[in-house]
Amino acid sequence: MENKSLERQWLIDRLETLSVKEQAQLGASIISRGQLAALSEKAGEERELAILKMDSNTAKEAVNLLLSLPDYEVICPAGSYEQLGESYLRYEAGRPDLIPYANLEQIGWNYEDSHLGIFIGDCFVVLPRQEPRQFYDGANLDQLPDTDWSLRLKLASPAVPEGVWLCLPDSTIDEAGRMDEIRLALRELKVKTVQECRLLEVRCSLAELSVGLDEYQDLADLIYDGNDLGYVLQEQGQGEPHFLEKFRAALEYEQCHELPPWSTSATA
Repeated sequence: MENKSLERQWLIDRLETLSVKEQAQLGASIISRGQLAALSEKAGEERELAILKMDSNTAKEAVNLLLSLPDYEVICPAGSYEQLGESYLRYEAGRPDLIPYANLEQIGWNYEDSHLGIFIGDCFVVLPRQEPRQFYDGANLDQLPDTDWSLRLKLASPAVPEGVWLCLPDSTIDEAGRMDEIRLALRELKVKTVQECRLLEVRCSLAELSVGLDEYQDLADLIYDGNDLGYVLQEQGQGEPHFLEKFRAALEYEQCHELPPWSTSATA
């Protein structure tokens, strides 16, 4: 009974904090699988009620689906074959000079043929080539390797005062033009820079770390520190066995319980 309660709360919390990018990934995952539509079609109390009513197998599938979202690549803007072709030439082929002369629609069709995917809004979501690994067996929620993210930030803007979430790390933070977590969130907020945003809430994937917001005068600094932490968690010490346990032990040994000091102690 305790695991069921923990499982349902995990689902509610994760769905509540889905980033703009993750919402596109979730939509593509649900369409491709043809199940768990309630995760995206419902919201608020209605969604919570649907989660609480889930049977154990459905809840297990939902947890595994949410854990597999990083396997879905999001290309944006690419809501048409023409935009998809332009994105390919600009970012993957590195030939933006060809864009005015190329048959962008045909290139987009060719891209879809070689990269099975689904159009979600003005995004093209590439589906994983292999069935995502099922990490959750229905009883090991407290042991899940949920280290694909470091921080979840809820940002608001004058145009969107209720805010949207973004999830770090962002793999394109230093790449001009390419859209990932940060630029997708900024576009949703109708702003151009994070300095135009207000931080409403922050969550960290490591219970050992709190975020010392008083240490940050600029939201961009928090994002860069969160991104660095995210890279460390994703790399897992280049495959070092039991990395997460060792990393947590290092945080405790160094008495490092806040971001940003972790970066100058636990990783030294």
